[in-house]
Amino acid sequence: MRKFKLYQLWFLIPGVALVATSVLVPLNYLYAQLYWTPTEAIITGQVLNTDGPEAERLTLMDFTDHEGVIHHISEEDDDEESESPATGAEDHHVRIYYDPLNPTDYVLANDGRYLILLFLPLGLLACYLGWPDEEA
Repeated sequence: MRKFKLYQLWFLIPGVALVATSVLVPLNYLYAQLYWTPTEAIITGQVLNTDGPEAERLTLMDFTDHEGVIHHISEEDDDEESESPATGAEDHHVRIYYDPLNPTDYVLANDGRYLILLFLPLGLLACYLGWPDEEA
């Protein structure tokens, strides 16, 4: 029987969360790149949304799906210095991937999402430190 101490949960639970995050987020993004339709959205403007407890700047975009329907979408802009969330062919375009079955489901093209894989070694180390010890 393995000897388990309560403090090991402080390593095991975040370790499992880091491993799951570093695997699932890039896999979901890879799925979007492989099976969703790539296109470019045109940035139509920015607006300050003050409905919530904090004001947030939204970038408004339009894109046309494969059936010719124009969709209006908005994306929260976290970086105060940048003009657009991701750049496309021109400064006023943004590369996105959208689901052909549900065009309102989209993701911005950002290969930096694969950098979350850097959490994998930290998660594995935390899982190792949180694993029950062998009984002597």
